[in-house]
Order: sequence, then C-alpha cells, then structure tokens
Amino acid sequence: MALLEAAGYACTRAAASLGVFDIVGIGPTDVVLVQTKSNEWPRSVEMEAIRNFPAPANCRKLIHRWRDRQQFISGFPDVTFELRSSFANGTGGSAEWVMRGTHKGDLPGLPATGKRMDVRGASIFEFSGNKIRRCSDYWDMATLLNQLGLAHV
Repeated sequence: MALLEAAGYACTRAAASLGVFDIVGIGPTDVVLVQTKSNEWPRSVEMEAIRNFPAPANCRKLIHRWRDRQQFISGFPDVTFELRSSFANGTGGSAEWVMRGTHKGDLPGLPATGKRMDVRGASIFEFSGNKIRRCSDYWDMATLLNQLGLAHV
C-alpha cells in the first residue's frame, strides 16, 4: 500500500463486499485493485474471479505475492518498512526502503539474538501490461548479520 501511496494513489483496504481484492488505489487517471497473497499464487477459481471482476477500462488488477513472509515475520515479528523514495513508469519502477525490527525468533541458521536491525534496501519492478512481471529485492545481508552480532564486517 505504501508504494501505491508514494506513487500518488489514495489507498484503502477493500471492504469484504469486493471479495477478491484487498487494496483499492485511486489515482488521478486510473484505479488499481490489488490482491495480496502470502505464499501461493491464486488458484484457478480465484484467477477466474479476478479476471471476471467488473472494472472500468482505466482499472489495473494486480496480484502481490510475499514469498516466505511468515518465516521472516516469525524471526522479526515487529518488522516495519519505511518507504524512502519510489519511481514508476509504464515498463518498470523502483522503491528504496528501510527495514527495521527486532530479531526475536529463530530463522534457519540464525538463532534469535534479541538485537535490533536497520537495513536499507531497494525493490526493482518490471511491468508487463497491467501486471508486475518481476520484483527483485536487494539488501545487504552482511549489514544485517553484523547488526545482529552474528558476523563482523
């Protein structure tokens, strides 16, 4: 939602009556409907509902998928992301962010330390029509490990 707001959209979480979409973003020239998924892509019935959902011609329907989100959140249950800057055009976009949180839970190979982390990162997006075709996230694992006291860089 923060990325849409940074791009000039007025956003709200969708009411239950919209069913298939979780976020509605209204911009000066278009509308964005977003379904968020934690790990799996929508199954065929959900995809059909998304395709058939009545929407005006200036509306984009997006699916945002978080891979391994639950595992990461279990390690950093108070994680937050601060959007620092963003850019988007017809073919792609980017976002610069800062991730903060406390390492309260074990992650694979990283026992909980109770220490805070503050790591900068960026996401690069490639668009295909009205969809995000690819999202690549970049952040410095060495900085994270150093802040957690698990490596010295």
